[in-house]
Amino acid sequence: RSHCIGRALKLLMQNVGRARLAGTESTTLGTPMKFGLCLGEWEERAGLWEPLSAENGSLQRDEDAVTVLACAGGPTQLVDTDSSPKELLQRLAKIMATAYAPQMPFVNQALLIVSPEHYDKLSKGGIDSKKKLAEALWQETSKHMLPYIPRLVAQVLKAKRPGLPWIL
Repeated sequence: RSHCIGRALKLLMQNVGRARLAGTESTTLGTPMKFGLCLGEWEERAGLWEPLSAENGSLQRDEDAVTVLACAGGPTQLVDTDSSPKELLQRLAKIMATAYAPQMPFVNQALLIVSPEHYDKLSKGGIDSKKKLAEALWQETSKHMLPYIPRLVAQVLKAKRPGLPWIL
């Protein structure tokens, strides 16, 4: 199924969106996400966290949904079996910080998929919602992004933007 959905999306991008190699789609290295990578949320297993479809406000917890996201890189996997919740959070943040592209400071998003084991560990550490996880990761990743702040400020001032983005 993953490949069927991925292929359908690829054809849609090419035939409707006019995506072309060496034009609108020009990367040096490929990734499984260029063809298809489908993931399912195990809602019953992660009862404290809202599923993505309910979080977006479009559906209720028990309704089926498909969410399509554009990806430029990855996936990156963290194998971690013996850390504390705080150490796990720090390791996740360090990996996520490597996805930051300082030359494009306003075009950075990351999709984090949390395994059931990591969900259990984070829940025991007090992370009982996706919002709390996002806030904790933001605090941790910002430590790794400090070296990029001068460049970001210069880009904001050069672009004559009215205000600085929330970066800390």
